[in-house]
Amino acid sequence: MSAALLEEKFAKAFLSSPLRVSIGTLAEGRFLEVNDAFLRDQWVHRDQVIGRTSPELGLWANPEVAGG
Repeated sequence: MSAALLEEKFAKAFLSSPLRVSIGTLAEGRFLEVNDAFLRDQWVHRDQVIGRTSPELGLWANPEVAGG
């Protein structure tokens, strides 16, 4: 299976998942991509999330738990 086909399958699964899914940086926890379920459940727009961390967005009641 080609890399392009694998990437396409991953993107479809990621974007169509009914569960909140995000991809972020390991070092800082910055969001690189989120799916529509994440946006719906958090009541945010993609441009408000990408490049920010969950503590910056106030997604954790206790930021220390999120590592922030």
